Amino acid sequence: MLTQLLRRVERFVKIKQKNATKIVKKNIKKFGKRVKKVNKRYLEKMIANSLAVKMVGYMALFIMISASYQPTTQVVDATFKSNLKLDTTKSLPVVLPEKLINIKVEPIIPPAPVVVAKAIVRNTTARERAVVVAPVAKVPDSDVKAYAKKRSDEMFGEGHFAALENLWNRESGWNYHAYNASSSACGIPQAMPCSKGGENFRNDPYKQIEWGLKYIQGRYKTPTAAWNFWNSKHWY
Repeated sequence: MLTQLLRRVERFVKIKQKNATKIVKKNIKKFGKRVKKVNKRYLEKMIANSLAVKMVGYMALFIMISASYQPTTQVVDATFKSNLKLDTTKSLPVVLPEKLINIKVEPIIPPAPVVVAKAIVRNTTARERAVVVAPVAKVPDSDVKAYAKKRSDEMFGEGHFAALENLWNRESGWNYHAYNASSSACGIPQAMPCSKGGENFRNDPYKQIEWGLKYIQGRYKTPTAAWNFWNSKHWY
């Protein structure tokens, strides 16, 4: 193989030096690949031969061990003997205490039916009829209205609560669970949208009253002016 490489080199001596060097490099790479293939095959044969030698040695060792092994025919007595004696004539009495179980049977009381407030149909607008009336709130109406009157008197002075009561009676019937599906307004003052009130706004009537009074104060100054506007526009 080396002579072939030299012959090829001699053939291309007359060619330009650049081309000659390129061709020589290619031939060297080919020669290197062939040498690698030969070495790889040689190594594989060597490994296979070494494994075969090891297997033969293991087999010979196994045959020698099996030939020298002789099983014993002696029987080992593994019985356990104890000097302890159990007196079966005596026994410990077991006394179980008697307990009286009193079971009280109480009648099952069905839950009270949910009372749903009825919407006022007469003299109502389309906006009012769109309000979804929820079950009666747990907070009594008297407490809610008393708080609203107190805060109205503090913010606007006495004499405006009657107009506020009429206004929110038209809007929600003082039901703090009221919700208008068409406008997404909710609560006693019908805040629109409902997210204006903040966290837990729909379940807190006192927070709704505070929001509604501040809204009236900023837009109409007093509940009386808001009620007059509602009578002309049917919204506020």
